[in-house]
Amino acid sequence: MKIKRSFVTPYITFSFLVIAITGILMLFHVFDGFTEVLHEITGLMFVIFSILHIVVNWKSLKSHFKKRAFHVSFVLTVFISTGIVMAGKGHGEYKRFIIQKLSEANIVNTCEVLQINYHEAEKILRNNDLVIDNAITIEEIGRKNHLSPDDILEIIINNTGQPPAPIENGFEAVNEIRK
Repeated sequence: MKIKRSFVTPYITFSFLVIAITGILMLFHVFDGFTEVLHEITGLMFVIFSILHIVVNWKSLKSHFKKRAFHVSFVLTVFISTGIVMAGKGHGEYKRFIIQKLSEANIVNTCEVLQINYHEAEKILRNNDLVIDNAITIEEIGRKNHLSPDDILEIIINNTGQPPAPIENGFEAVNEIRK
């Protein structure tokens, strides 16, 4: 079966448009969960149709490989991509730091920071058949139940009926825990 350019081109065009739009939405954190999934799936579709595009246009593309502009654009793309990856290397680390500190802090303080009633959190954990005993941190509760601290926090947050108030400044939240 011969793949035609008229078949591949519209798919590349529209998947590129979706990737561009969802990429911008992700940059501004609009519809985060939905946008990310759409971006990833459309990205896979874009890769598949790009490969088909290369196969269909291989003869004409080979002549471009020999041109100086191709080599310059390749080097610039690799250089810029590497720079972006290196600049964003620590991006999101403060979130991991906050989760770690919430997990290590006294559970009463953790609940206070998350604006969740401690007794309600304790009831949620017991209703989910989790052992609390004399544990005083989320981390200890996780160890007793063979779950990660993230899992314990997720159980508490997802069962309170309302999401916790957003933390505007993560370091303020950590300082609140240290009190």
